Amino acid sequence: MKAAALLLGLMVAYTHIAQARPLDNKVLEEVKDFLKKHLQYYNTGNIGLAKLYSNDAEIALTITKQNNQAITTVMRGQSWIQRLRDAWGSGRAINEALELHNVTINGDGTNLDITAQRYSKTRCNWDNNYKLSITKNGLPAYRIIKETALINHNNLCPQPSLEEFLINQNIQVAPR
Repeated sequence: MKAAALLLGLMVAYTHIAQARPLDNKVLEEVKDFLKKHLQYYNTGNIGLAKLYSNDAEIALTITKQNNQAITTVMRGQSWIQRLRDAWGSGRAINEALELHNVTINGDGTNLDITAQRYSKTRCNWDNNYKLSITKNGLPAYRIIKETALINHNNLCPQPSLEEFLINQNIQVAPR
């Protein structure tokens, strides 16, 4: 009985140590490349974004409308991929440019959880609770299996001053 308890204790301790082990540089570089590709596709409206999602992914979007009403929608990857195809077509740019800040990556190299602060350069607002889970599952490349994001339609960018609207109109007419 004591041996079984000791063995169980060692298994729990080993599991904890294995999870605490930092990711190797190769995995970190692969994940960085994946995130760069994800943002590049998203920011340019490239339909290649669809291939980064698993068909059975879970996508949870909270959309804050301009009247501050928040609506949360949860959909499966297949529905999300179809929505992307319908909305973007092929290569049609979108109106939202995003950046990721303070990215953390946890996992075993095959299954990874990523958290970040997601900044909308277009609307100057933050999603401080952005989450993305990716997996390889025997595939050569990572696929998104879960994403949680906030899309805020309120524009928080500062209004430009009058001086920024004025254009220097020093027009010179060339002699004939």
